[in-house]
Amino acid sequence: MAGIFDQKTHEGFISQMNFTKDNKIIKIMCDALTTGFYIVKLIFQQCSFYEGYLETLLDTVINRSSIRCLNMTDVVVNNYFGSMKYTCEYMVIEFKNQVMKVRCNSNYHNGNIRMLRLLLQQNKIHQRLDISAFDFLGHENDLQQCLSANIVVTGLTIESSNNINILNAIFNLKKNALCQLKLTHSLYESATSSHFCEMLKRNLKFVEIDLMEYTGFKEETFVIKLLDTLREHKSIKSLNLHVENIQPSKQIETHMIKSLQHDKFISRLCISASFITHEFIEAPLHASQVHGTLTYLNFYNCDVKNDDKAELVSLYNKGSLLQLGFYEQPRWRVILEKRKEYPSRSKSPNIN
Repeated sequence: MAGIFDQKTHEGFISQMNFTKDNKIIKIMCDALTTGFYIVKLIFQQCSFYEGYLETLLDTVINRSSIRCLNMTDVVVNNYFGSMKYTCEYMVIEFKNQVMKVRCNSNYHNGNIRMLRLLLQQNKIHQRLDISAFDFLGHENDLQQCLSANIVVTGLTIESSNNINILNAIFNLKKNALCQLKLTHSLYESATSSHFCEMLKRNLKFVEIDLMEYTGFKEETFVIKLLDTLREHKSIKSLNLHVENIQPSKQIETHMIKSLQHDKFISRLCISASFITHEFIEAPLHASQVHGTLTYLNFYNCDVKNDDKAELVSLYNKGSLLQLGFYEQPRWRVILEKRKEYPSRSKSPNIN
């Protein structure tokens, strides 16, 4: 295949190859990838492709191969007549559990955008797209065009979207199948979080919203506005939320109790650095037992009385809660440790 293959790491590396003259090597690669050649990572560096051949290769890599990571650096894409159409300067694409994660170099390049569009057009099986807002700042219209290029993707994860224009690009898509939205390292600026709630009011396509950050939201105004917005929403059925600094008799505690007792959209809840009263504990008990909506509940560095813990453990043992945990450490540290262990669901209620 005109490259180097490491049999220990199962990585392939191809450099300075011209895939524009004939498609013999492309056919060999696609045949090998679809008939048992096990390769985990494929790297193209300073290579050139006829666009039609690249489409064939990407279709195989994305949909019918064992490749979990595709790395492209200075990849030139040519048209049928051999003229350069664009250059993808740097892009890493990871495939895992129906998720396609794409990262560029946090600097906008038209070639990277066109490569992303090509990837999405060839994608047939990955239902979630994970991207970084840094790769599209100032070019939100291009992001909209990319997201409109694929009707297979129903879930979108965006990292570092503390930007109103990025939110507008997501919520104002005309043609898409998106119904799940996950934001990470996002919404920590008041103007952005407030705009997010306003955009939610107008969008009736999203069904699931995931705001399960490593650090919780502690701005009362945002949490209260978010809960009020979702209470009146007609399409959103599920919210994953991480909240910090819940204290007795504060507004954030009052609104969280109200939402857990009367609403049915909170499905996963993490609470950090809070003092948990018995009155508050009754709310998730109600949400899980009566509504049957809350199934995941974790406390990080929280003050919870032993009797209240026992009630929640009893609920977990009955199967109403699928996940329950009490941790002394911050959530980000617990997640880091759990990833090293790769745990499965145990019988004791201490799972992240």
